[in-house]
Amino acid sequence: MTGRRIPLSLGRRLIGEVSHFALRTPNGVMERAMDLGSVLAARKAHPAPPSWIVLFAKAWARTAEEVPALRRCYVRLPWPGLYEHPTSVVMVTIERDVAGEPIPLFGRLKHPEFKPLAETDTALKSLKTAPLSSVREFAYALRTTRLPLPLRRGLWWLGLNIGPYRIAYFGTVAISVTAPFGAEVLHAVSPLGYCLSFGHIGPGAPTMVRLSFDHRITDGTTIARALARIEEVLNTELAAELAASA
Repeated sequence: MTGRRIPLSLGRRLIGEVSHFALRTPNGVMERAMDLGSVLAARKAHPAPPSWIVLFAKAWARTAEEVPALRRCYVRLPWPGLYEHPTSVVMVTIERDVAGEPIPLFGRLKHPEFKPLAETDTALKSLKTAPLSSVREFAYALRTTRLPLPLRRGLWWLGLNIGPYRIAYFGTVAISVTAPFGAEVLHAVSPLGYCLSFGHIGPGAPTMVRLSFDHRITDGTTIARALARIEEVLNTELAAELAASA
């Protein structure tokens, strides 16, 4: 018996590029069990609670203001070294339908540390519903993915290795979450310096938060302290913002 050959769809080609460059990034993974009771209670009492992705995006960006390593990336141009971005741009995985196939696209939440939670939440909802052609990063990704392999791979390499291009097209950190579907990402694959994921969030049990990081940028002790600070920001500053806006 023989099977059949299936051409790669746009989605599989896009994830193929993500995987290609992710395999060239020496990632470590750190996990922390977070007690999110305070922010959980504040979110539950809110009449229009923002997404947990938005809460983690702002907590990350606020922590990155204090920890510059979280705004850095490894680049090879004009020579190998670290590049520090002035602010944070969070890339989130958004499943959208493209030609009848649900594929993961990557949308930007720009500078969440400076914006109210409600504003960033509106931006996230727009990424989920706006026409694909109206979202710059979606349109660019789909257009690039249609190019021949050598050309699109060259564009990816340049984008990942020139500091200003990197934040414009790839952001400073990725958030990838599957908890709403009843499963957790144990080791998210990403070519970025940082990729954050979290599991189920509910009362009576800790939330497992995982962060993969490029070991060329920083070390495990810095990441451990950063995760603790993210937990603190969620339960204090962001819980207070939720209470005030409610």
